[in-house]
Amino acid sequence: MTFLESIKTCLIDKPFTFSGRASRSEYWWFVLFYFFIGFLIDSVLETLFPFEKKELASQYSTADWVNRLIPLAIHFVILLVVSSVTCRRLHDINRSGWWQLIIFVPIVGWIVDLYWMIKKGTPGPNRFGEDPLQQPQFMNTET
Repeated sequence: MTFLESIKTCLIDKPFTFSGRASRSEYWWFVLFYFFIGFLIDSVLETLFPFEKKELASQYSTADWVNRLIPLAIHFVILLVVSSVTCRRLHDINRSGWWQLIIFVPIVGWIVDLYWMIKKGTPGPNRFGEDPLQQPQFMNTET
């Protein structure tokens, strides 16, 4: 899967789909895109909606809170998309998508998660669906 195919799959075709499988290339191309776009979004939003730190919470105006909620809402939506592609990637190695929560275990969880994301998926169909790398077999119409 190419970089653009990965972005199309993750953002347009399956942004909130937690079922099925995702190949390593789909996952890693989207992670690369996520880091670039996350940096860009943060830079643009900080420019458009600057947030001044104040000493007391009562000193913040409604506009200050709205300026903070817009970036948070955008990041929350992106987090759901990343979570869905991570879930599908775990399905590719025949693990439940809930295993992505292992990342909250310091150090060990990160290492295990990285290993699973690098690991080759199970060949052929598994309990979560068809192999994403398997090309569809077209029937031979010649007799």
